[in-house]
Amino acid sequence: MNERNDEKSLLGKPLILTLLITGGIVLLVMLLRNSGILSGLNVFIRSLQALFFGIIFAYLLNPVARFFYGKLEEKLSKPDRPRKKLCRILSLSLAVIVFVGIVLILIGSIVPQLVETIKTLLQSSPTMIQDLTKWMKGLSTSEVWQQTIVPFVQDLLRDASGWLGNMAGEGADILTKISTGILSVLKIILNCVVGLIIAIYILLSKEKLVAQIRKATFAILPTRHSKAALEIMGEANRILEGYLVGKIIDSLIIGVIAVVGMCVLRLPYVLLISAVICVTNMIPFFGPYIGAVVGAVLILMVNPIQTIYFIIFILVLQQVDGNIIGPKILGNSTGLDPMWILVAVMAFGGCFGFMGMVLGVPVFSWIYYIVKRLCEHSLGRKGLPSKTEAYYRGKEPAELDSFFRNSLEDGKNE
Repeated sequence: MNERNDEKSLLGKPLILTLLITGGIVLLVMLLRNSGILSGLNVFIRSLQALFFGIIFAYLLNPVARFFYGKLEEKLSKPDRPRKKLCRILSLSLAVIVFVGIVLILIGSIVPQLVETIKTLLQSSPTMIQDLTKWMKGLSTSEVWQQTIVPFVQDLLRDASGWLGNMAGEGADILTKISTGILSVLKIILNCVVGLIIAIYILLSKEKLVAQIRKATFAILPTRHSKAALEIMGEANRILEGYLVGKIIDSLIIGVIAVVGMCVLRLPYVLLISAVICVTNMIPFFGPYIGAVVGAVLILMVNPIQTIYFIIFILVLQQVDGNIIGPKILGNSTGLDPMWILVAVMAFGGCFGFMGMVLGVPVFSWIYYIVKRLCEHSLGRKGLPSKTEAYYRGKEPAELDSFFRNSLEDGKNE
């Protein structure tokens, strides 16, 4: 009787359980967005933006600094005269030089062409809209197409053209928006510079910081729980470092492939669209589609036929990334199933925007790891297996069957 009820229960069905969990997370996000809690949390996060940049930069610089440290230690250190401090300072300096050099090269080669591309796009947008309208008219001579689809597209493009004209006429508002945007960019640049300085201090004193964290952990928590707490913090460090470094390398590779592929196919706005693809690829699951839609819209205004080539190219590129490049670089750094990645992007992206989409997966992966450890600890105390495979219906091992029988007998005795 109990087994039959268990088969009919909602929680016994994985699909319904998944929908319930996802719905609960979405409801929580909606409640947070409509309350003052989330706005206050966003203000607090923005005030610590430089610190967050510093932590991210530290994770990016650390592998490069480790590489240079190993090379310098072989050259400079001797058994009787270890020069760890000198090697650390030199390796970190070289890592910062490499990092800043790459950033400057990217800015110097991409930004001017991006600005020129955007300027050309704005200047030629009315002509592009007219050409696109003519192309749509010539696609078909059917009555339904001419009376329904073409007028709808014409109205849509006319509205877009009017919007662009209004933007051109509202000079004062545009100047205000441009000045606000410039101030925001300058603030981000300042936070990046301060964050780089913070990253240098973090890496120079990382052993001391780790020792302080261990000291505080042993002081606050009972001794029997301190080791587990340190292991959980170590796992957070491993997940965040592996995910951030791997995702950035993966996105840069995808950006370079996009540039080469679009040049071979002779598609327009190569650098602008490739930069969008590179940035949006940082967002798991949704990112590639966002970049593809933006690129397709831009190319559609120039040459509709080339839009088809672009979409096919992006589909092939994402398959290569998802099945070859991504797994090779990221490996299993998060340990999450695709369903949980989708939930993490939706939940954290709804609360914190773009940064929430990017960092939501490693944060959720860490939470998942904590819950997994707690479940395994509870199962171990009950003498049950911790592997998920043991809980598939009809495949229970002997200890699980014994546990169910004992539970039923205890229930009858009560």
